[in-house]
Amino acid sequence: MKLYKKKTTRVLNEINNYLSELSAWAYKWRVSLAPHKCNFIAFGRNKVDDFDISLDGIKLKTADSNTDEIKFLGLRLDKHLNFNKQVEHLKKTCYARIDLLRVISSARWHLLPETRKLIYHLLVRSVMEYASFSFHLMTPSTKRSVNAIHYTALRAIYKKKKEFGNSNLLSLAQDITMEERLGNLKENYFKKAIKHKNPLIMQLIEEYKSFKNGRSIATPTVFCGSKVIDEFFMPIEMPLNSLFE
Repeated sequence: MKLYKKKTTRVLNEINNYLSELSAWAYKWRVSLAPHKCNFIAFGRNKVDDFDISLDGIKLKTADSNTDEIKFLGLRLDKHLNFNKQVEHLKKTCYARIDLLRVISSARWHLLPETRKLIYHLLVRSVMEYASFSFHLMTPSTKRSVNAIHYTALRAIYKKKKEFGNSNLLSLAQDITMEERLGNLKENYFKKAIKHKNPLIMQLIEEYKSFKNGRSIATPTVFCGSKVIDEFFMPIEMPLNSLFE
């Protein structure tokens, strides 16, 4: 994986050479590529000209100029990489399912709150947990909008109005905030990745550690605040969190 600060002829050549090698590898192993289904996006604040990037002789398309986003395995990535597009899709999907939750929470269905909560976990919370690492890269306001989905669903389950505070709602449901839930998922993922020596995660951790002698990091990463990373990869006198204080 490489990051490029700006478009140059050398950068375009490197990208196209990589795609040529990928195409050769696919041909060798009889894997069929679909260039007409592929597109790309350039992350950054400044507008960039179109890239002349080709795969199997077919020029790849850039992201939709109207939305400035690209989809990758169900994750929506915008050019600023702030995950706003992903959260917009998340809200649209989840609130539609919460409407269904409200229907089955009516008295005529005779469902216990525990059953309704289980249905919520299956239909709504599972959607929020997909690609959960992105939550830790969001802005505070975007995080609040994700947390709001959780509280809205719990109110539908237990038939409580907004006047019933969030802390009371969590206590009634014997639940935790989405931020805590997603944080636990992140920590569990890191534990498994480290245990099995996941090559991508191990490489990213090593790169992350190298920042301690380099530039200061203005934007948090998924490793920030991780107790697992602190415990296994940094000396006690230099916890990762100290890099961002």
